[in-house]
Amino acid sequence: MLIGAIFVYIKSNSFVDEDLVTISIEYWTYLDPARNELEAELIQEFERKNPEVKVNMTIYSSAELIHILPNALSAGRGPDVFNIQQDYISSILEKGYINAINCEALGYSSFLEVQDDYIEGALSGVMKYGVVYGIPMEFTNWCLYINKEKFREAGLDPETDYPKSWEDVVEISEKLVVREDGILVERGFDFRYPQYLTFFVPMVQQLGGSIYNADGNLELTNEEAWIKAFTFMQEWGPLHKNLGSPTYINARKSFLNDEAAMMLSGLYHIQWMEFSYPELYEKDDWMIVPFPVFEGGNEVAAAKYCHYWCVNRESSDEKKDGAWSFIGYLSDNAESYLTRAYKVSPQKSIVENLESYGIPYSSVFIEELDNSEFVYSGPGAIEIKNTIETLIKEVMLLGLDPEKAVIRLEIAINGLSNQ
Repeated sequence: MLIGAIFVYIKSNSFVDEDLVTISIEYWTYLDPARNELEAELIQEFERKNPEVKVNMTIYSSAELIHILPNALSAGRGPDVFNIQQDYISSILEKGYINAINCEALGYSSFLEVQDDYIEGALSGVMKYGVVYGIPMEFTNWCLYINKEKFREAGLDPETDYPKSWEDVVEISEKLVVREDGILVERGFDFRYPQYLTFFVPMVQQLGGSIYNADGNLELTNEEAWIKAFTFMQEWGPLHKNLGSPTYINARKSFLNDEAAMMLSGLYHIQWMEFSYPELYEKDDWMIVPFPVFEGGNEVAAAKYCHYWCVNRESSDEKKDGAWSFIGYLSDNAESYLTRAYKVSPQKSIVENLESYGIPYSSVFIEELDNSEFVYSGPGAIEIKNTIETLIKEVMLLGLDPEKAVIRLEIAINGLSNQ
């Protein structure tokens, strides 16, 4: 049933013998139809094999989850198990809300065995002082989805005229946009606001700047690169070229509704189209190409990131053990997550054989991985993301001077690095 922005999945537990249940686990996750359907089935299988455990799954929109979860955890009313995106996890980890992994309950003999199961860097987002606090459900990198029909309508050949650079994105978008009385009603492309650590920081890195130095410590490097990137966003926005804005309906939804010709998303979006927008999927008039790079810039792709399953530190010991056992069962089904929901687990056995599953355009995503870094998820990640979000809005919507935006961002980053 739908309650505001929150979707709650009520599953049938008719086979559960309540007299046998001694552990009830609350699992919070985000709306993702194909994965939610799969997990409902996996929960039933897990309960059959573990009749003493009952799992209650609650599904929120992504936007709701990232706001409601930290508040619930801080109030001591959070779920026993949850999953959340990597760049939102640092504050939860720093505040000590989550429990270190239980290798035995997960089905491993040691942490080294856990570590050996995953690609390099996959556990870094939930590691603190050498201790790991979560297991990755999936990892994602973004590429550019293109509606080929929109390109042809604008006199473009999508197979040859697709954008390779951000300069191309601007030029092509100017040919694709549709305006009515000066109002933008169809976009050529727009960004994934507010995921600035995932797309905007890599754009800056293409120009030679970053939010951290060569040692991995917080530091705004190469001010000129940042000025160029903020200037690009300003010119993109409604005060200049009017090609997009953080105030518009998100580009992914517009792409699916035939109101945007290009969007950024991960491999999973193919399954989202097939599951929720079958007409668009079956039309087979779309394609996926690499993340654009500024002309003459460094070959840096969109940042990759994980979603992690974590366990509430405040849950009872019995619930913690049951929760890690439940997570272990889900992660053992990584191949089902891939084939049914296009969720790519960072397990080596999955990543190294991804192309063999025959998923469309998976080779594009694999090739981009070599040029992709894991999203920054260390101390201050949320604060930096929020600061960039504020500055992007002021630059694009209020005409803030990009140089002043960079000064304010540098002050914010210096303040965090000195904490």
